[in-house]
Order: sequence, then C-alpha cells, then structure tokens
Amino acid sequence: NETLGAVVNRALSQRTETTALVDVDGNKWSYSSFKVRISEVETFFNQHNINSSDRICLAASKSANVLAFMLAALKREIVFVPCDPDSPFERLKKIIESSGSNVVLVKKDEVKSWLSRLEGKADVFEIPETELACIRSDQPKDPVLISEDVSFVLFTSGSTGDPKGVQITSENALTFIRWAKKEFVVDDGKVFTSIAPFHFDLSIFDVYVSLLSGGKLVLFDARTVKNPRLVAQIMHREDVNITYATPTVLTLLLRYGKPEKYEWSSVEVVLFAGEVFPPEALRGLKQYWSEADWYNLYGPTETNVVTYYPIPKKIDPSRTAPFPIGQSCPYADYVLRIGDGQFSRAGMGELLISGETVTPGYLGRVDSPFVSYEGRLWFPTGDWVEADNGIMTFEGRRDGMIKRHGYRIELGEIQNAYSGLSEVDEAIAFAYNESGEDSIVLALKPKEGQRELSYIDLKQIGHDILPDYMIPDHFLKIKDIPLTSSQKVDYQKLKQLAHDRFFIKS
Repeated sequence: NETLGAVVNRALSQRTETTALVDVDGNKWSYSSFKVRISEVETFFNQHNINSSDRICLAASKSANVLAFMLAALKREIVFVPCDPDSPFERLKKIIESSGSNVVLVKKDEVKSWLSRLEGKADVFEIPETELACIRSDQPKDPVLISEDVSFVLFTSGSTGDPKGVQITSENALTFIRWAKKEFVVDDGKVFTSIAPFHFDLSIFDVYVSLLSGGKLVLFDARTVKNPRLVAQIMHREDVNITYATPTVLTLLLRYGKPEKYEWSSVEVVLFAGEVFPPEALRGLKQYWSEADWYNLYGPTETNVVTYYPIPKKIDPSRTAPFPIGQSCPYADYVLRIGDGQFSRAGMGELLISGETVTPGYLGRVDSPFVSYEGRLWFPTGDWVEADNGIMTFEGRRDGMIKRHGYRIELGEIQNAYSGLSEVDEAIAFAYNESGEDSIVLALKPKEGQRELSYIDLKQIGHDILPDYMIPDHFLKIKDIPLTSSQKVDYQKLKQLAHDRFFIKS
C-alpha cells in the first residue's frame, strides 16, 4: 500500500554521492544534491500553502528542476499534470480546466504571457535559484479524482485530438516499475536515457526505474531530441546502458545520428514502444547495438505496458513483417483477453485488458473507457491482435481500418507496401474524409539520392503491389513526417496538410 512518493523518497535516501542526473549540457546532480533540490521545492510548497488539496499543471520545458518539482509533489501527495509547453494555448487551457489544475508551473520569462491569457485572479510565486515560477489561480478545481491513490494525470489525445486525462495511481505505476526493474535491469548503477517527455508514459520507466535502481538518468530536452546527431553524441559521451524510445526516434537516430562514428559496447538494453518498428530500420540500428538485448513493449497509456517481446539477436535479412507485441507481462492480478463477437472480425480479436495496471478512468469525464464483458470490466485497446501459443501479433487499429466500395481496407497494409520501395524513405497512410467519402492519402518522404517518383509512377506501383481498391487517391510528398510531442506520427497535422493541398477548392 505504499505510495509512489514514499518509494521514491526511500530510493533517494539510499544513495548519496553517486550521480543521479545529468543534462545535455553536462550539468550533474548527485543523489544527495538532487534530494536537497527536492527539499527546497517542498519548502516552497510550505511557504505558499501548496498542498494535497491543490492540483498542479506542469507547463514548463523539461529540465532537472521540473523533475525535482514532480518528485516533491509526489512526496507531498499533490497530483500533478505534465503537459507539452509547446502546445497551442487553447489546448493547454483545456487541460488545465479538465484536470482542475489551480497551480501552473511555467518558466519565469513566460509568466507575463500566461497572465495575459488566464482568466480570473492569479498570484505569482518565483521558485528561488531556478528558471521556474508558479501561477496560482482562483480558477478551476472541479473535476473529482476517481481514485484516492492517483499520483499524476497524463493527457492523451487518442485519434480524436480531444485531450483526455488518464489518472495514474501509485498501484498502476509501481506494478509496472517493479516488474520492469526486475525484467530489464541486471544490476544497480546503470545509465538510463530520458528521451520521452514527462507527459508521455514512456517516461515512467526512465524516471522511476532509474531512481529505484540507483541509476544515472541522462535528461534529454525536446530541443535536443529533434537533433539525432546530438542525441547519439550525448549517449556515447555518457556511456548509456539502457534506452527506451519510440521507433520513430530510433529510426531518426539511425538515419541522421551517424551511429557508425561511435563505439557502442556500453548499450545493454534497448526498449521500444508506441508504434510498429519497420524491420529494415530495426535491423539497421541493431547492427550498431548488436550486443544489447532488444524488446518490443506494448500497452496504451490507460494500461501502461502489458506485453513484451524479446527481439532475436540475429534478424533474418529477408524479414519484412514487424515483430509480435509478445507475451503478457506476469503481473499478479491482470488479464488479457482477445475479444470475440462484437470485439472481433475476420479471425482477429480486439485486445481487452483488465487488472492492476489498468487506470481508473479519465479525469473530469463522465464517459467510462471500460466495457463490461464476461462479468468483468475491461479496457478495449482498439487494437486488433492474433495469438499463437500465447504470443500476440498486432494486426492494426480499429480506427486504422476503413470500409470503401464494400471492401474493408487496413491502412497499415498500404503503408507497408510503399515503405518497401527503394525510392521512399518513409511512408504514412491515412484516411481523409471529405463530404462523407473516405479518401486514402499516402504521405511520403522521398529518399535522398534516389529518383523522385511522379504521381503516375506512384499510381502504377500501386497497381503492381495492391488491389485497385487500396491504391491511394492522393500522394502527399513532404520533407519530413511531422511528429507529436510524444514522438509519434502527428496524424492531425498530416490531415491538415492534406486538406490544404488537395481539398481546398480554389
């Protein structure tokens, strides 16, 4: 029944002068000095009467001081809400309102801008010796926490773009953290990357498994993550042992990070999640981190990681199919179920999850994410899977399938077909609905040094590799595939680009 804050506090107290944290500029904090910084934030809470009745939105850029603020909030059992400070203000405002946050953590040089846009009265408190300030407003604080055990709230937009606050309890987080520490960390004192932003659930592994293992956390800010060459350089400088990132970030590291420049014997564990990792790119990066143990992890924010699959040491060079999402994690009280009836189609079932890693629901929303099935409440993932001897394979998204001209079309199949072309660096297939009709759009990034394919070329290739009803209607050539702040493909931005390019009538 321990809280996450109590576990973190005990872990911090067990170490002293070993390095707990280093940032991209090489600034370091020992466990003892970082604990002092956390205590200073707690003193700040006392001075300004910020307590467990408050809720804090973290709207400042990722930094060591923001992490100290998070851990101080955990210790004081103050629910915090990490968010993307680069989001449009209207989206941040929605998050503040729907989370009930009455305290907002911002950078000092952004206070005036925030005050000009916030409604109601607000007090500003600067945090000494940091770049941060708190704005306390007399607005909102209505949404009621579903569970008393909630530690923090992570907002996810899903496929609709409407932010939903996923409540993460201490039990949810600790169940995953303790399993991951046992499964992936051989011994204490390892060097971890922190590539994911704090508002993305991958960061739960980075921050808390590192702390509980007495590890060193290499903190990458959003600006650095966009520079793959710098990411590779810093990883090498810090002799990183364990890294966790999306396939998109790892693919960019392969293509633009110049990994061939470095010796990588320190890398021991590589985890990836959030997207399918194309085997060609996986094989390419694996040749540099060849001695590491690689794992594909799977699980939505609402459940954290629920399956894992160890990648073979050697990958068949002819393999084109992505690797499975694997077997279920051996948590004590949780169950995976491949649905049937309304939760199935064409021999596949939707993956349903129930148990201790499943979060209690969305903050401030009356609609429940759960479904009742076989006398139990389940979270429906929206992912189609197949299973063979307990090993599950991801077959597509419920919202990644469209029906057109009487045919069911899996957009991932179209994407994979074009991704294999030597002239194409990256390809993303998506549906755009204009006037009630689904159009298939393929966004593609041409490969440098290769012949650029024309519209006629792309159409003809489609005729050669796909049924006619699956050939894209439009081809959107772009310099780079846009990413969200959680380092996944930004489908909303792609749809806007398609709208502007193909569907605005001149």
